[in-house]
Amino acid sequence: MFVQFLIILSIVAIILSFGYPSPLLYDFFYYNVPYFNKFRAPSMILVLVHFALPILAAYGIKEIFGIRENLTPKDRKALNILVGISGLLLISGFVFSAIFQTTYQEAVAASKYGKQMIQAYSETTFAEISNFIFDEMIADWYRVGIIALIGSILIYAYSLRKISSSLFSIGLFVLIAIDLWQVSYRPMEVAEKKADKIMFQKTDVINFLLEDKSKFRIADFTSQIVNLPAYFRLESVNGYHSAKLRIYQDLLDVANQGSTSQVTNPFLWNLLNVKYVITPQQIGGMQPIFQSQQTGAFVYFNAGYTPRAYFVDSVEVMKNIDILNKIKDGAFDPRKVAFLEKELPNKLSKNPENSIVKIKNYQNEYIKIETENSSDNLLVLSEIYYPAGWKAYIDGKETEILKTNYALRSVFVPAGKHTIEMKFESPAFEKGKLISTSLNIVVVILLGIGFFIEIRRRKKSKLVN
Repeated sequence: MFVQFLIILSIVAIILSFGYPSPLLYDFFYYNVPYFNKFRAPSMILVLVHFALPILAAYGIKEIFGIRENLTPKDRKALNILVGISGLLLISGFVFSAIFQTTYQEAVAASKYGKQMIQAYSETTFAEISNFIFDEMIADWYRVGIIALIGSILIYAYSLRKISSSLFSIGLFVLIAIDLWQVSYRPMEVAEKKADKIMFQKTDVINFLLEDKSKFRIADFTSQIVNLPAYFRLESVNGYHSAKLRIYQDLLDVANQGSTSQVTNPFLWNLLNVKYVITPQQIGGMQPIFQSQQTGAFVYFNAGYTPRAYFVDSVEVMKNIDILNKIKDGAFDPRKVAFLEKELPNKLSKNPENSIVKIKNYQNEYIKIETENSSDNLLVLSEIYYPAGWKAYIDGKETEILKTNYALRSVFVPAGKHTIEMKFESPAFEKGKLISTSLNIVVVILLGIGFFIEIRRRKKSKLVN
């Protein structure tokens, strides 16, 4: 009964994962099942398939061991059918790749999403993308077909006592390892894929920007591919993210007319450490510092940008909506004044010209900065304020991270030489990591014990017989 339940569960989940193309079942769940409409994508329900299939596979292997002990003519016929279907699966992959590639790509191009991609990129780029998708699909088809054929032959040979249990177990283990390795290999080696080299070509603009080793962001208005600068480890304020932090979304809603993919407010460029602006056309009254010989794009230096970390002269306390309006109007110099939502415990001195801020380490979860200032000052960082995890330390002692300019962060730094560190520390993540690692170790140990007990049982059974 449990096996039948898992099979039905998997089928229902697969159908639901198609979304609106299967409205009969999907609409019922969407409008009637609590919280189902909260999923960002219908494909998230495939987690049920990920849960069910390994269990079904274990039950299948158990049945194979049982068939060997009592093989019937019906079982032999079923094994022949299994090998035949596996062979047909592989052969059909060769036939499909040889005959239907053009038909497949034309169908994709004529679809709603194909037309959107052609409009967003170009027909040439779309052709490269569709070729890449087709090649990956066929490669997966071949891989599944080969693994299925070898696996069915192993089952056939084992059930007919042509190979030993040990050889059968080793063969299954090798097939599973190869399959899992292939799945994990693809994202690990994405830089070596043909389509990536075509889509993410390094232009002379990229090379120019990479020559600057300081910490900065860019505003790129030329890339046809979303988030292209990130491929080259360039930090851009433009681009797309499906789950922005609310505090950053508020900043863009008020100060950027709601646009979340293109930051067009020059004052936001200053505030967000945008050192270079890349445009497809010249900006009137400004002189570019570089022009691409490949694409014609212009690179402009933003003289008003703030460094990634810097001291300010003074602070003002305001309500959050008033701060957002100040940013929207660009009515202050962010290198001179910072806006907080509560009073500082200590009074600031004017930022001396000889104060020093050196970034020593800058990673996603760890920032290290060395400072030297002759008076008490506020160190502003052009990083999002996120108290649920980020902690700050001055010379090893924890200090408060202040919400600054509505969406950024700062710390109060007393006079002298100091080392400021910011670390992202999530107790919940660490606890989950510990539990997951521990359970994995326990499962491996139990599997080892299970194999040991089974081997001893079989040895005793042979001695008795």
